[in-house]
Amino acid sequence: MLFLGVGFLGGFTTFSTMEVEAATLLRHKKKDISFLYLLLTLVFGLISAYIGIILGEYLV
Repeated sequence: MLFLGVGFLGGFTTFSTMEVEAATLLRHKKKDISFLYLLLTLVFGLISAYIGIILGEYLV
């Protein structure tokens, strides 16, 4: 149960950190870098999740 709680709450801190980083880039007038940061974070996050699912199915 502790593992699930830490994972769930850890997701909130990761997301909020990503948003603060993007907002900081926007505040410093770096709109292109902010957009690229958010896009690549989303893309690589989805790819990583997909690889995790494939590996999980393979190992089980």
